[in-house]
Amino acid sequence: AEIMRRIEVAETMLEGVEADVRRVRARYQRGEVSAGAYRRLLAEYERRRERARLEIDGALLRLREEIS
Repeated sequence: AEIMRRIEVAETMLEGVEADVRRVRARYQRGEVSAGAYRRLLAEYERRRERARLEIDGALLRLREEIS
């Protein structure tokens, strides 16, 4: 149950990151965000995306180990 909860939390994080990326792209295209701020935000979102993916991968590995 704990592993599944961790996967769900990480998936929610991924969904949030994707929404944040869409929002910042739209703001950048409208000229509301500078190029530097846009790049910094995208880099931060990529770090968050990677952390969520690592959490999911780790949880799946633990599930596979428990099944074996």
